[in-house]
Amino acid sequence: MAGEGSERATGGNGGSHAARDPAAGTIRGAAAGRPGRRGSPGRKGRDRGLGRRLGPRAGRAARAERPGPLRGRIILLIEDDPDSVAITRDLLRLYGVHVVTAPDGIEAFHVLERERPDVILCDLRMPRMDGFAFIAQLRQHPTLARRPVLALTAYGSDADYRQTWAAGFDGHLTKPVSVEKLVAALRRVLAARPDPPPPPA
Repeated sequence: MAGEGSERATGGNGGSHAARDPAAGTIRGAAAGRPGRRGSPGRKGRDRGLGRRLGPRAGRAARAERPGPLRGRIILLIEDDPDSVAITRDLLRLYGVHVVTAPDGIEAFHVLERERPDVILCDLRMPRMDGFAFIAQLRQHPTLARRPVLALTAYGSDADYRQTWAAGFDGHLTKPVSVEKLVAALRRVLAARPDPPPPPA
């Protein structure tokens, strides 16, 4: 069973009601709601929680990173909870990242018509098109199939890791996740794809 704040590289659920965590440097997801499949949080507990206060620890880490491998990169955040979007966007901006957002997989494909993100951070439990349906379509896309995608979720059982592996995600980050582990995961997938993509035609 994965521990708190863990990240696994996959071959390549989840969420939580946004919960404010006073501990600086932690991105938190508090699972809630009725039981879901395989004992995971249910629909009400989808990947909603990246709630945290951006404390001095995150600021110090971001200052140490600049200039670094994240500066100038584009990240697409697919997340349906507005609080989680705001917190994650503000955090990544400290590292010089340009963040574009979409509330679900359908809107994400609209964003991908005009943006070419270096990495995609994807919630798994969303309305209309969830993370699994999104990556299934992405991996069949003629030009976007190799885009790195990290699952960011409150679901962290071994079965959940196997499911994201099989679906084609490049990594699985389980909330609560530290800022350091999020940044390390982003750096890992970027190291495998060091050069920013060309802008869309």
